[in-house]
Amino acid sequence: MRAIKGFFSNIHRYLFWLVISCLLWAWIYSLITDAPRAKKVVVYTNTPAVSDKELAMELEKDLPEGIRMIQVHPFSYSAFNTGAPDAADIYILSEEDIKNNIDMLVTLSPRSGNDLYVDGSCYGWLIFDAESGKGAADSFIGYLHEDAVPEGAVPTVDPEAQSVEPETPVNYYICFNKTSPHLGELNDSSDSAALLIAERLLDLP
Repeated sequence: MRAIKGFFSNIHRYLFWLVISCLLWAWIYSLITDAPRAKKVVVYTNTPAVSDKELAMELEKDLPEGIRMIQVHPFSYSAFNTGAPDAADIYILSEEDIKNNIDMLVTLSPRSGNDLYVDGSCYGWLIFDAESGKGAADSFIGYLHEDAVPEGAVPTVDPEAQSVEPETPVNYYICFNKTSPHLGELNDSSDSAALLIAERLLDLP
């Protein structure tokens, strides 16, 4: 009985060390499974849903030279990883998102007549056309709020915060973080791995 009382009187200490242990092992795990920014390409998408792990695995089938890892995250992931979107290389954003974050994006060479221009400069390559309802990589990315999203997809917005009425479809574009180390001549970085991955995204069914 005394041993039981002793255990419960010290349970707060045990819980404290359990939390510390969990945090330590999580940090060690992230070191083992992560890669430095120079060795990975990170994609952040602000679409209604994304099968992030499956899309990352698909993009990793043919890695650019010098790249060890592709990561794909919904914007909601940043709630658990402070500042994460700032460390992204590729973004998938709506026109409104692009205009609201224009200062963090790099200007692009035009790719097609569907590119997004802001103040005369190209900032986005079309990946989903709202008018036709067709988009690249839609086996992995849910572009429409009312549609069934890909199997295993992670919602990128809070379902309870959505309107009861279906939201109006919008175009989505691929754009790039101007501080990415993988944009080649676009920002004088050492490689163009992010551009290669973006092209692969645009080719995915």
